[in-house]
Amino acid sequence: MSDAAKSYWLLIVEDDPNHVMLMEAVFSGCDGHVHISVTRSAEEAMSYLQGSWPDADYGRAKMPDVIVLDIGMPGIGGCGFLEWYNRQPRFAKIPVVVFTSQSAADVAERCFSLGANEFKEKSGDFSELMPVVHKVLGR
Repeated sequence: MSDAAKSYWLLIVEDDPNHVMLMEAVFSGCDGHVHISVTRSAEEAMSYLQGSWPDADYGRAKMPDVIVLDIGMPGIGGCGFLEWYNRQPRFAKIPVVVFTSQSAADVAERCFSLGANEFKEKSGDFSELMPVVHKVLGR
């Protein structure tokens, strides 16, 4: 398999800079074939996906291969993003992995009903996210 075939583009939607730093460290350190972009809110992610964000033209306007989404963010939050995302047919093939500190079963159920592909509760070990991302990418 070529390097291009192994590489993928990850969009992280997370407002906590410490969590962003941990996710970037995990994916950059353990998976050398990933391009990581970060937005700090659902609204920024929406702008990013619509092409009006500075790094949105990576790969000649290529869309990310997977989105990792926090739920508990200011503004419309992760569920608001999923509601918007669900109404955007051009993004339908991009899987969304919810990675959040919110652990209530009704939160997971709501995320799945809004189109999330996977739901993972944050633990102290952020490396647990990598196999979930690889699963939705079919790796």
